[in-house]
Amino acid sequence: MSIPTHEEIYRLQQLSRVKNTDKCTSKWLRVVDRFNKEANMTKKINQYDTCNELEDFLCKFITWLKKLNGEEYKAESIYNCYASLARYLKEESVIKPCKIWDQYSFPLAIKTLDGKMKQLQLQRLGETAQADSLTRQETQQILDHSTMNGEDNESLIRRVFFWISLLCDGGLNLEMFIEKNNQRGVRNRNKYGKSTSRKIPIPPDFEGNNYRPIYDILKYKSMRPSEACPSFFLETTRSKADINKGIWYKKNRMGQNKLGQMLHQIATLTGIDLSDGRKIVNHSCRRTAIQMLKDGDVPEDDIMEFSGHRSREGVRTYKSPDEARKIKNVVSLIPLDLDDIEIEEFEYFPGNWENLNINDSDSDAPDNDGLDEDVYNSSSSEVDSEENSDYYNTDNVDDNDKLIKKRKALKEIDNSNITQKKKKSEAQLEFSKIIIPNTVKDVHFHIHY
Repeated sequence: MSIPTHEEIYRLQQLSRVKNTDKCTSKWLRVVDRFNKEANMTKKINQYDTCNELEDFLCKFITWLKKLNGEEYKAESIYNCYASLARYLKEESVIKPCKIWDQYSFPLAIKTLDGKMKQLQLQRLGETAQADSLTRQETQQILDHSTMNGEDNESLIRRVFFWISLLCDGGLNLEMFIEKNNQRGVRNRNKYGKSTSRKIPIPPDFEGNNYRPIYDILKYKSMRPSEACPSFFLETTRSKADINKGIWYKKNRMGQNKLGQMLHQIATLTGIDLSDGRKIVNHSCRRTAIQMLKDGDVPEDDIMEFSGHRSREGVRTYKSPDEARKIKNVVSLIPLDLDDIEIEEFEYFPGNWENLNINDSDSDAPDNDGLDEDVYNSSSSEVDSEENSDYYNTDNVDDNDKLIKKRKALKEIDNSNITQKKKKSEAQLEFSKIIIPNTVKDVHFHIHY
């Protein structure tokens, strides 16, 4: 029996490391090197041999910490930096054990970190910018755009990338052996005690549907060279001669930078609104998919199965109400000084104020919707009698008179012998005729009894 070598043991230990974590740690160590260079310090952070020396260095570094262009980091980035250094020093520091999160061993460093974060939050530099999601309309806009039609090598690979990203990093029947949410190994065994892969199926294309992920993916697979590298996304061919021969892709993998900026490029090409610092990156598709499932009232457990999250807290960080829903929630807290009225629907229409309070009889007139004609006419006559007595003429009265007339008209309708649906239509018609103060802008809501 041969005894395992140190190299073999080291290779297994390296497999336990998370690449993104190591990448983040390397990033912050480069910032430490930049600080040492500016401060003319030669000793590396892992070479300090006492807690007091290391703590003094950490206090100076945290106070100085800034971007290369001199701008401040976000508070959350400062925290991530300290956490990365804690992981690094735990393994590499000459101090054993080195735990810079210990409030008894490094109290001043932690206080400096806390003060720095609070200072940045007061400057409105709190959380780092999260990836923004796309709306359902924007996903359709992307797929309908000419730069995504799949008729050439660039548009086809963009379309396939978008499908796979939107469908949770899936494939025809992709097996996810290692994921962001599950790196497998000792700490990530599933509840059955097995480290099996997660399969993500994409259903067959619907007949007659113009959006066909299976067709697009199979087309791309058929255009890949037979001896291509295992990486799924390949570099596109630029030679017109090769393209004319049907050689759309090279055998080597797509560059990391191009792949990392793929969705941002897609959004730019297809005219997606990126104003106000909107952050559309590859991760946006994952956020979009979870948000669309949430908006479709899919149960949380099913969303977790789709996304691979192992806790409800994890999946909830991806879900956020849209602007219209946020406004509706706030409006529900505002008392309405109208008898028996409650908000049914609240929508936000920026820039469409001129369409809000239209007194057009064609657009606002109630529809009897199949009600008995005699019932409809009898109920309408009661309201018409009110019109003759100037119940609806609000042009020359103050707001209090309008409110009194509104309440009286609503009570008259409530006492009439018409159906609930007809009462709702009459109430909506009368409410639309009240002139809303000019201080209210960009809102639209419907009411019912």
